[in-house]
Amino acid sequence: MPDALLAENMMILQVFQRLKVGQWLWVIEAYWRLWPIVLRIKVKQQRWLLSQFNSVDRADTMNCSQYRKANDMHESVRIAARLHFMPSECLPRSIALRQMLRARGYDAELILGVVIPEQTNQIDAITNPLISSHAWVEVAGLVVGEAKSEIDNFNKITVPLRIDKQES
Repeated sequence: MPDALLAENMMILQVFQRLKVGQWLWVIEAYWRLWPIVLRIKVKQQRWLLSQFNSVDRADTMNCSQYRKANDMHESVRIAARLHFMPSECLPRSIALRQMLRARGYDAELILGVVIPEQTNQIDAITNPLISSHAWVEVAGLVVGEAKSEIDNFNKITVPLRIDKQES
């Protein structure tokens, strides 16, 4: 086993040891929520995926303990994704976290962002566009479980998403 993988597994084991009972339950819930999300994304059910971006009007305030609970839930989803038999990047993890938070009455929103690094010249920008994307969850305008400094690098996609009739 490579040293980097061994070190990562040891870190996960240390995180496991610190989890409370409620967090273990969230890990199990997140694990079971992730598999249908990943399958739906893999099968390209575009209508379902786009429906995950519809917002629900709820209270837009959150106290400190609720924010801590949301961040703990984020950590549980991250652990479940790490253990999952299907690879789960940021989008399925964010959808699972959003579902879990909304099930508990939080005003959770799924956010997509992109960053386009500056190209060295115009030809590079046309032939080799380097675009990075990331998905995360916000509750009452607060980023859940992500470093704000990392999220600030991304421009939120705010244009309404549309489904092309040809792909449905």
